[in-house]
Amino acid sequence: MKKYHFNLDSTFTYKGYRTEPLAVDRSQKLFFVENQEIFTPIGEITAPKTVAEIFESRSLDLKNKIGSRDIYVLWSGGIDSTAVLVSLLIHFPHSQIKIIMSLESVAEYPEFYTQHILNKLDIFEFSYTQPSSLPSLINLMKEKVKVGVLITGELGNVVASPSGKKFLDEMWNIETLNSPITKFMDENKEKIISLFPYIETLSDYLTWENSTFSYHHRQFRLPRACPDFILEKNMFHSFDYKLWNDYMLYTPVDVKWPGLLPGKDRLQIKQYIFDYDGNYNYLLNKTKVGSLHEPKFKSYYIPENGIARTIDTDWNHSY
Repeated sequence: MKKYHFNLDSTFTYKGYRTEPLAVDRSQKLFFVENQEIFTPIGEITAPKTVAEIFESRSLDLKNKIGSRDIYVLWSGGIDSTAVLVSLLIHFPHSQIKIIMSLESVAEYPEFYTQHILNKLDIFEFSYTQPSSLPSLINLMKEKVKVGVLITGELGNVVASPSGKKFLDEMWNIETLNSPITKFMDENKEKIISLFPYIETLSDYLTWENSTFSYHHRQFRLPRACPDFILEKNMFHSFDYKLWNDYMLYTPVDVKWPGLLPGKDRLQIKQYIFDYDGNYNYLLNKTKVGSLHEPKFKSYYIPENGIARTIDTDWNHSY
């Protein structure tokens, strides 16, 4: 039977808990979802490279693959997409870099826009927050991937941050951690900790849960809407995915987000940006702002063939 990298209809049920689709165990040690091929399994975790070293490695790898083709960067103005753009600005001729952005992007980081983008790079504009503009965005993406390469900061949220449940007390609480998959995790916490010894606190666990079960889903968010989008051109994903896996799971939460304090989220990613543009205020105070939301794709825009429900191992899309 044909297997799938992505199968919206796959679910996992445990003791009456029915998970949302795409509950994929990338560790492949806890459970298996029928017909769900693991695109980027976690494998063994070892001490990671630094953020700067990983960006350097990814950019050089992309440079070898892209050559002289134009690069179209989806820049939201947020931390992840700005770090991606910084890495490209360091390693590629600026004339090769094109920006897909919005007024909301400028509002999120106006200083970077003024210093490094305005009148320096070619710009294609749309609105991240107006659902009516998403059809033109998808069409623009489809057009540009035919003539160049589309690069995003998608997955940076999973790679560089603890789970969104970051402010929970350091305790296992099935009433608070009430998602079906988390209930499964709660009932199996001793097994999880024995299998994954780097999980020492609830924050560690939540980060592991996010990177194990959410990463696979998010890898396919843009390819489902834009079939020509190639995952390898995501800065936070590569076929040498071990680079980011190790960083996600081995780097302590308190290093990624010291004290879980406001403004400290993604500190190492922001340090990488700071080393390029020297903006102390951004380094010390910038916080996460949501920009690209999948529900808007579902609710407001259906591409010509719809949003793919499955992507098989030959990259065929089914709707």
